[in-house]
Amino acid sequence: MATAWPAFEAELKKANIPHEGHIYPDAVHGFNNDATPERYNRAAADQASRRTIEWFNQYMREPSNS
Repeated sequence: MATAWPAFEAELKKANIPHEGHIYPDAVHGFNNDATPERYNRAAADQASRRTIEWFNQYMREPSNS
């Protein structure tokens, strides 16, 4: 995915689709799965989790009426 990201991102931009993409150094496929210690990367998993929640809060959450 890392090598395909520039072309993928260009298409997302062309279609005006809100997006973020991050490449985590030293993280491999499955880096968020703590059941596989050989792949798990806690620092990357924590950062990815925070970024995901922030993105959903920004783009998917209904605005509050307060």
